[in-house]
Amino acid sequence: MTRKYHIGTKFDSAAEHYDEQAIVQKEAAIQLVSMIQGLEKIHSAIDVGCGTGFASIEILKHFPNLKLHLCDISQKMLEIANHKLQDHNIIYTQCDVESEEFRTKYDLAISNLCVQWFDDLEKFIQKILKASKYFAFSTMLQGSFLEFSKIFETPGKPSPLLNCKTEKELTNISQSLGKIINKQTKTFNLLFPSAQAAAMHFKKIGANLAQNNINNAFKLLNHRSNINLEYKIFFCLMENKVD
Repeated sequence: MTRKYHIGTKFDSAAEHYDEQAIVQKEAAIQLVSMIQGLEKIHSAIDVGCGTGFASIEILKHFPNLKLHLCDISQKMLEIANHKLQDHNIIYTQCDVESEEFRTKYDLAISNLCVQWFDDLEKFIQKILKASKYFAFSTMLQGSFLEFSKIFETPGKPSPLLNCKTEKELTNISQSLGKIINKQTKTFNLLFPSAQAAAMHFKKIGANLAQNNINNAFKLLNHRSNINLEYKIFFCLMENKVD
């Protein structure tokens, strides 16, 4: 099975509990959409890796007549988004958005906390900017979840957690492919009573970060103190240089 298949399966499994656990994802969507409020002539948009629709719900508050296209790797996430947005003019597509070919042109593309799962972010941004005038995205930064990561550290081996890019790397990629209109970073903190509770949080949002094995299970069980999950997030609004 491919890596993307496993990612989709995890998000399918998490869909039922996602909204009650995805506190940071909802706040990040609000922050991201606040960056696009001043844009004009936004009539169509695509929500890339839409999840249960947090970003789309916020966009529609500012652009109520928007034609929307929601894409996600998880069919169950899309079903929940559809239930929440059923009164609007929306197309839904279940796909691996990184490998999708975008044949329709959009005024705006938006992606909230999705692109950190991609294999080649630079290639994707290049492709999505060909299909849209503006691209607004948020993604995890290197240095997120350090306290949690230390639990699984093994000398001589890389961390089993998601490997994210630095702010400098993301800025350089964005500048090389389009015009940056606005960029920001923000840190969100979630406190849990134990590493087990933090791991359960990741599971319920579909982001099982550490490999499931006996050694990791013992490490989780042996960690009984409070743990802070530090979400460090990069926000960027870009414009297609051609347009």
